[in-house]
This record gives sequence, C-alpha cells and structure tokens, in this order.
Amino acid sequence: MLFEWDTELYSSLEQYMKCKIRSIHIDFEEVYKRLETTSSRDKETYWDSLSHAIREAGPTKVVLRYAPESYHCDHMEAFRTVMGQLQNKLNLKELDIYGPGYTLEGLEKLKSLETLRLNIRMDIDDLVESCIQNKNLKKLSYMNNETGGKRLATIVPHCGDLEELTFKMRTDCDASEYKPLAKIPKLNHLKIAGVHEKGTLQPLLEACVAKRRKLLTRLSVDDVPLDKTETQAMAQIETLTKVKCGFDDHQSIGLLSQLTKLGYLEILSEHDFLAISEQVLSILKDSIAEKRIDIVDMNTAICYLPSEGYLTLSIGGDNVNASNFGALATLPGLCSLEIYGTPQVGSLKPILNELAAAFRKAPTLTSLTLREITAAEVAIVSQIASLKSLKCGFAEKEQRPLPEEMIGDVPNAELLAQLPLLEEMTFISGPLSPVISKRFLTALAAKESQVLQKLHFSGKEAKIDTVAAKELARLRSLRTLKCQFADPLDIQLLSHLTELEYLSLIANETFDKISPGLLTVIKTCKKLTRINIYIEHKQTSSGAVNTTSPDICAILEASQDYIHIQINSGSVWFNRENKDLMKKTELRVEMSLFENENFAMEPLARLESVQHMIIKGHHETVSLREFFAALGRRNNHELQSLDMNSPLDFDETTELAKITSLTSFKGKFSDSRSFQHFLHLSDFNVKQRGIILRNIDFYKSTGFLYIRILRDDQGNDTDLNPLARLPNLRHVSIEGPFEEGSMHSFFGHVSIEGPFEKGSMHSFFGQLATWQADTLQELDAGYYEMSNNELREVCRMRSLRKLICRLSCAKNLEQLAQLPQLAELIVVTHEKGSLQNLLAKLADRECHTLEHLDVWGEGLTPEEGLDVLSKRSCINELVITTGKDKTSLTDLLTAFGSLGESKIQNLKIKGPAADQEPVKALDIVSQIPKLKSLELPIKDTQGMEGLAESLHLETLTISSTPERGTLEGLFGALSLKASSKLKNLDLGRSFIGLEEARHLVQVDSITSLVCGFKDEESLSVLANMTNLESIYITSEHTFDTISGHLLEIFRGCRKLEYINLESTLCSMCKSFLKNSVDILKSVRDLSVQAPLKIRISPSSRASIDEMTENDKTYLTVTSKVIDHTTNQ
Repeated sequence: MLFEWDTELYSSLEQYMKCKIRSIHIDFEEVYKRLETTSSRDKETYWDSLSHAIREAGPTKVVLRYAPESYHCDHMEAFRTVMGQLQNKLNLKELDIYGPGYTLEGLEKLKSLETLRLNIRMDIDDLVESCIQNKNLKKLSYMNNETGGKRLATIVPHCGDLEELTFKMRTDCDASEYKPLAKIPKLNHLKIAGVHEKGTLQPLLEACVAKRRKLLTRLSVDDVPLDKTETQAMAQIETLTKVKCGFDDHQSIGLLSQLTKLGYLEILSEHDFLAISEQVLSILKDSIAEKRIDIVDMNTAICYLPSEGYLTLSIGGDNVNASNFGALATLPGLCSLEIYGTPQVGSLKPILNELAAAFRKAPTLTSLTLREITAAEVAIVSQIASLKSLKCGFAEKEQRPLPEEMIGDVPNAELLAQLPLLEEMTFISGPLSPVISKRFLTALAAKESQVLQKLHFSGKEAKIDTVAAKELARLRSLRTLKCQFADPLDIQLLSHLTELEYLSLIANETFDKISPGLLTVIKTCKKLTRINIYIEHKQTSSGAVNTTSPDICAILEASQDYIHIQINSGSVWFNRENKDLMKKTELRVEMSLFENENFAMEPLARLESVQHMIIKGHHETVSLREFFAALGRRNNHELQSLDMNSPLDFDETTELAKITSLTSFKGKFSDSRSFQHFLHLSDFNVKQRGIILRNIDFYKSTGFLYIRILRDDQGNDTDLNPLARLPNLRHVSIEGPFEEGSMHSFFGHVSIEGPFEKGSMHSFFGQLATWQADTLQELDAGYYEMSNNELREVCRMRSLRKLICRLSCAKNLEQLAQLPQLAELIVVTHEKGSLQNLLAKLADRECHTLEHLDVWGEGLTPEEGLDVLSKRSCINELVITTGKDKTSLTDLLTAFGSLGESKIQNLKIKGPAADQEPVKALDIVSQIPKLKSLELPIKDTQGMEGLAESLHLETLTISSTPERGTLEGLFGALSLKASSKLKNLDLGRSFIGLEEARHLVQVDSITSLVCGFKDEESLSVLANMTNLESIYITSEHTFDTISGHLLEIFRGCRKLEYINLESTLCSMCKSFLKNSVDILKSVRDLSVQAPLKIRISPSSRASIDEMTENDKTYLTVTSKVIDHTTNQ
C-alpha cells in the first residue's frame, strides 16, 4: 500500500531499513514531556530500549540536548546512561552536546571523534584529555566560559589536526590569554564568542600573522566590536577569505582593503552607510575576486564581481534610503548594476545621478536593474546613453488610473525609448498602467533606427490595449517578446514582426479565443522557433469534449521548432529538435490538460514525425486506448519511444503493441498479461502495479535484463518465463522477495537482491538454461541463497562467464567446474572450507579459464588458498575479505607466499584494516612474484616500505585511512628505487601532510594520483610531479587558497590530462580561467595533447561562457554528472 501511495518514500524507507542507524538525536526535555504521564515502569522500559538501540547501532553522529525548564535528577541518570553506551563506539565521528548549566564527565573513552561541539560545563583538564584521545579531531566548539581559572589554551599541544575552533571567552577577560591558540598548526576557521577587554584580542590576531604557515581563512568575532588596533592586526592576516565582526570605529573598516583574498565580509556593528561608504568603496575598488559585504543592521547585501564589472545591491531593511549608496556608482569599470529590495520610493535619485555623471565620462554601464522608480528617476536613467539592457518597474502610487487631464503625473516612460543603444527592455514589479506602455511603445515605434531586440512585460496585469498593440507591431527589430493583450484579437498584429524568434504570451481567455491569431503569427513569422503560451482561466464544469483539440494540433503542426502551451494545470510541449536529448521530434503532454479541460487526445495522433512521446500524470477519466489505436492506424508509424507514469490496462497495451515502429517504452501496467506486448521492443522499463509490484528493464543493445520484485503475494514467477526468450539476452539482474520454488525455471546472467527463500528461482533459471544456453554470460545472484536444484540449472549455462552467488545452502559446489567459460567467480556466502574441492578441480582442469576470484563471507582457508595460487591455476585476480572470526590474513598470505609460482597479478583485500602482524603480512605481499595491482586496507603503516620491493607493482590502492604512522617511509623507499614501476597511486580519503608530500613528489614513475592533502602547502608540491597525467584531489579546500597552487601545477605538470576538484566548492572566475589558459598555451603542444580537463562539482561555478573556442582547445571545465550504470 505504501509503495502504491508514494514510490519514492517507499524506496527511501527501504534503504533506511537496510542500513544501520547513522545519526541519533535526543532532546531529553522533549522526551521528559512525552513520558511525563506514563508509569515509572514504562519510563524505565523506554530508557532501557533506547540504551539497547544505541548499544546495537553504529552511529557516526550523536546530538544530545538537555535544557530543562526545571531540574530532573532521573534525567541526569538517563543522560549518563546514554553517554555510557557511546563509550568505545569506533564509528562515532561527530558528537554535539548542549546542556548549559550542567556538568559533563566521561568523554575519555571516545577516541574516534572528528567533530566535538560542547555547550555544557566541563573541566578544562577533561577537554585536554579528549583532545589527546581523539587525534583526528578536526572541529571543536567549546562554549562554556566557566573554566574555574584554567585556560583553554592548554589544549594547543594536543590539537595537531584541528582545523576549526569555536569558543566563548571568559566574561570581560583579558583576551591575550588566548594568544597561544594561534599555534594550532592547521587552524583555518576561528570563531570567537563572548565579551573581552577592549584591545586585548590584538595579541591573538598578531600571533596568527606571525605564524610561519598561515592557514587561517575564516574569522568570526560575534559579541563585541573590534577596536582599531585589533582591526589593524586582523588586516595583516593575508589568508583571510571570510570575516564576520563589528567595528567600534567605522574608519577602521577600510583597513580590510589590504585583505586581497577576502571574499565575504559581514559587518555586525550599527553604522549609517554614508559614514562607512568610503571604507566599503575602498574594499570593493581593490578587489580582484568576487566580494560580498553584508551589513546586518540594514539587512543589506552588496555583491561585486570586479572581473565582470557586476554590482548587485540588495536592500532588505524597511525604509532604507538608497541615496546613501550613491558612492557605489563610482566603482571603476562598472558594467552592470542591479538594485533589489525595498528602499524608500524615490530614494534612488542620488545614486542614479552619480551613474549618469560617471558614465558621461566613461560610458561602461550597459545593464541596469531597478525595482521601482519614479518619474524623476526615469528622466535620469534616460540620460545613461550606454545602456543596452534595462529592467525596471514603476512606483505604483505614480501610475494609478488617472483622468486624461492628469496623465502628466504618470512616469514618463517614453524617455526610456530615447536610449540609443537599448536592446533589451523588461518591465517588472506588478501592474503596469496602459498609459505607460502606450507612451513607451509609441515613442519606440517613432524612432527612425530601431535596435530593440527583447521586450518583456512581466506582470500578469500588464495588459497591452489595441492602440499600444498597433504600436508594438511596428517594432520590426524585435526578436524576443513576452506580453499579454487586453483583446486576444490583437495577437494577430504580431504577424508584422518578421524577425521574431521567441514569443511568450499570457492570457486569461480560453484557448479558442487566442488560437486564430496565434496560428496566423506562427505561419507568418518564419524565424519564430520558440513559443510559450500560458493560459489561466476559470474551469468549466461541462463534461462535453472540448472542440478546440484540432486547434491545438494545427498550432503544434505549424510550429517550426519548440512550442509549450499551458492551460491552467495542464500542458503540452512539442519540440522538433530536442538537441539536449539528441532526439528529432518530441511530444510531451500532461494528462490534466485532457482530464480537466475536456480536450480529446485522439487528434494528437495526427501530428507528423513524432518520434518520442512523454505522457505525464494519471488518466483516471480518459482512456488511452483510442489514442494508441489512432496511432496504430497511421499508414506510416514513426513513434519510437514512449515514456509515461500512469498505469496502462491490458486493452491499452494491446493497442500500444500495434505501433510497429515503437522500440522503447518506459511506464507502468496493471495486468501481468501485458508482458507479451513489450517483448519485441529494443528497450523497455516497465512497472507492474497491483497485487504484484515489479520493475523490469531491458536493453537489447547490451542484452541486459533487470527485474526487481517489490511484492508478490502470489509467490509464483512463471509469468516471468516469457522474458527468458528475449533476444540477445546476456545479462539479467533480479532482486526481491520470492517464495520457495518460484524462480527455478529462469537462470542465466542474473543479479539478484533481496530476501529470498531457498529454491524460489528454480522455474525462472530453468527457462533461461533452456532458451539462452549459448548467449548468457553473467549471473549475479549475490543476494539469493541458491539451492542444489538451482545450482544444477546454473551449470547448464555453458556460455556463463561471470557468476555471483550465495552458496551457503548448496552442496557439491565442485559442479561449477563444469562451466567451460567461467572466468569470474564471486562467492558472497559459503560454508567455511566448502570451496576447496571446487578450486582443486578448477586447478586440475586441462583448460581452465577462471581468472578472477572474489570471496566474501567466510573468506578463504589456507588450504583453499594453496589451490588458488598453485602453478596450475589461471587465476590472476583475487579478491579476499578479512574480518573478525575469519582466517587470519597473515596465515592466508603465508600460504600464498609458500608457492613461488603464483600467477596472481591483481590482489584486493577487503574488510577491516589488517592489524594482525602487519609487517609480516606486507612482507609476504611484496614477494608475490607477478603482482601488478594491490588494494588493501591499512591500520598501521609500519612495514609498508617493504612494498617498494615488489618488482612489478604498477597500481597501489590504500582503501582505508591509516590510524597509526605516516606514509613517509613508503614514499621514501619508492623514491630510492632505481626502476620503480608504480604508475597509479590511490590513497582514497587518506590525507597526507607536507613531509609525506615532499617524499611523494620524488616518486617520478607516478602518472595517476588519487589523494587528499591536510593543508594547502602540502598540495602545492604537486607542481614538482612532472610526469603526472591524472590527479583527483579528494580533500576539501577553500578555492581561493588553492587557486594559485593550481596554476603552478598546470605550469609544472606539462603532461597533465585530467584533474578532479569535485571535493572543493570552486568559484572559477574569468581571471582564473584566463590565467590558466595563458599558462597552458605556454606549456602544451596541441598537436599531441588534448585540452586539460577539469572536473568540478555541480554546485561549483565556472565562467566558461567567457572562454573562446580557442581557449577550449587548451582547457575544458565540466560538472556533468556521470552515469555509472554500465549496462544502460
């Protein structure tokens, strides 16, 4: 029921139920209120249950809140119980405790924290002990200022990895006691709360300046303004990119202009903008990168992008006088100004006067956006002759309907028509008086030389009357128009606009009222390629079929490229050239158009050349049977794909099957018999709804079949048997709950996931064995316990090359040796030692093909390992899993090492990091003679330098972050080796420091690197790895602090082909891209090198629109999400 109601919610809950709890949030006061009326026994049961749940869970984040209105002693006991259950939780990374007024003890056993936030009484000595125990602590917030005379600075020697510190100063303290905090080596974010003696924060800020390695990028001082000496000290911290504080002397704000990397400033103190305008202007003038200044008291934000000359002013405060911001108009090279918000009406005049004066001397301003302007302000704007784009609205009190004799008070919009270069004009902000639009259009039409190309009337009430419509029709230069007509008959006047390329119309009339004029325009304006029609009118209650359906078809047919018609909540799209999807002609409809507006669908079947169709929404009262039948009756069938989300019944799919051109279908059906209607298609994605819930995907080009059964109350898979006859079937994936014996007849290339009963696949497997014995290549039954009968069916699949299975319940596993082409075997579960006969038989086979073996669950025994690595075995890729209660990794590797003739080239060790005699284990691995690729988890780096002795190792992957030691020894040993073959190094989420990086860059053979860096200085040394071709930086950095290092990497790594920066939020401005291209032009040879590819996250930004085609031959930047589904 839940699945039918909300599929996405069902899937989310299903995923949640599969995973252990990762986050716990407890508000003790809230719980107390809920339990207040319950019995003592119920309360005890609740806390016992909660305690058990925490004990069994593996949380990574815990938030505890305890701020009661009155004291409850039993709750403190509950709090201590919860804290007790958190002890020794190895996966706990983040702990947040809020309980002001209460004392905390018992953190000493927590040793895996990376984030610790405390707002509770806690002895400083206990905090120091927590820092000692949690060596990977990166974020610390300590908001208790009742320290009993002890100093927070005592934590400094134990915060080697701390990057972010938030603390509250002791009341009215001498803040110089916090000076030692500047010695925290990796501190990049410092947030200070509390009140201190004036000027005493200066020593801490000066100590940050004096640090050899300056990493501090963000500084916040919340509760007291800085004096001039403190501000002077802060202005010397050249690495700062974000600052949040107040100033007791407004003159000192200008000192921050020295911070060349500053991107964000939040001013907390109260100031009149006139008093600080000169200081703010100096900060903006000296900018080389984007800056944002938030003035909290005025609820105002200033954003400036100097490379583009863009300035945005957002005024959110009530009755803020915009005239105070006039100085901003004098910024050099200003090209675009946008003013939003609610400034006092009429207060823009001074800033506009500044603009007009400035741009009479240097006419650079081309774009201006203003929310509400008066007649006087219109007159000033009309003097800025350089404007090409103008967006504005008019103060409503100045454009109310007036008698004819008073229209002189209406804003004189006709003056805007005098702007000689104006190409784009948008009227915004609510209703627009007909007098304004009429005057403006009349003045524009009277101009001898017309340059206006884009005209938008945005408000729904901005209707153009007949007189204005006639003037509009004279604007022959128009290419883009958005408007609404008071009389729909006037739409046909647009047929005179022969240059029109885009048209957006708003209407309150029914479609039949606007369609005649619209059809005339479409047929006449040959360049009109994009049309949007928005109609909103009162719904009719008549049940009769709307006779205007043919009108819609005529308009769709006449359109040259793209048209979208929306009528109330229903829409239809018709696109003849869908370039994004590489589809020729696409029709998309929403069923509400036919459900609510009573339009008939059948006429749409007459549209020519529709190759792709999308039908969205449910069709409860409209049957699609006649529509599909009409498509099927066409002499020339052109429809290739259909995508819809409303279930089809058997009659509807019967008609759909008659459309012979259809090759792809994505949708739902309610009758199992409908399966037969899709088997001839090249691709289909169907969802069966009803008693049985199934998702089925098939892709003929890859031979991939995916079946997901969400519910099957019938417990019978026989209706799936027709799928076994699909052509070119090579891959099948099945997941879901099955009853015993229900799937025996279907087996081939299968991936199965979900809770299953033993023997439930027998029927399905048998059918696959019968029909696809010569084509099926893979079977993935990784979530399914296979029975003996099913295993026999699998062994009939002579073409099978890959098998993933659970074999805990099956016997005689050696029969898998009968599969003549089996090259890859992945065993998810099995009885310990049960693989020995199979592996021995495979090794003894005269022609053995098994090359890849991956054993999960119980892992391999040493005896089984001997068979794997014997000289008779062909296995060259082995994946083994370590873990508690499994065979010792050292014992297993010792067995491997005893055979010097192993053919293993690729070895992957999965599971918990090896901690059993790691030096010995690594020494054995290094002696595997033909080893080329190694992946393993590491807990302790001791002995890793031995891997440098591996003669043929080309790829090394360390899949876990070492808890003890560094990688200096390994990198040093590799750099000293005369002929190292290591090309690919993948450290995953492991972050290396400066000394490790200095050793790493000495390994000249590395061409591909996946790695994180603990700080920006460590990253900078990559510029010395001249053979690098690919880099993936997995650590997160502030882009402004690494942008210079990236440029040096581009300069030094001349062979670089690809760099991945997805872990960092990038803001690649025009200047960074230009500098990058200039460097690449000086070091790259286009005759042999492709452009350098930079991958950024979808949330990052890059000004790639400013790059020329020549620039893109040197550099490409993309944030496109990759589809990792290999079979689709």
